[in-house]
Amino acid sequence: MLERETYDENAVIERALAGNSKVKTAQDQLESALLDLKLNATQFTAPVERRKLEIAVERAELALKTERDRAVVQVMQYLADLAAISSDVEQASLSLEATRQQTEVARVRYEKGMITLIDLLQSENSLGTAEQNLLDAQFRLRDKQQEFRNYIGI
Repeated sequence: MLERETYDENAVIERALAGNSKVKTAQDQLESALLDLKLNATQFTAPVERRKLEIAVERAELALKTERDRAVVQVMQYLADLAAISSDVEQASLSLEATRQQTEVARVRYEKGMITLIDLLQSENSLGTAEQNLLDAQFRLRDKQQEFRNYIGI
């Protein structure tokens, strides 16, 4: 059975931030704006020009913060999705076990002449559906885990 992977929340957030191209771009833009301010904001720079450079730095800082926040939200969303899908897998597994027991009871009841063949076949059909539901949940978990690994760069 496919198991849910566990992650250290802070570690995956840092890894996602380090590998996120939009965060890197925003960081580069901030560094560029700071360099422009440092190189061009001298005592001979007009106050209006200096203020433009300061505004560019403020915008770059805001853009970096925004991209970092987006990356953190995305990581948290992945972690929440993984938890929900893991719960679905557990639920499907429990449902499958219950359906197996019900099918076994139906077989015994059929052998004793207490139910019809149609009732037994419906029970077996329910078992197949429960098995399919478990497989579907496991595939969703596997796919989401891989999607998350790709996002954080593992």
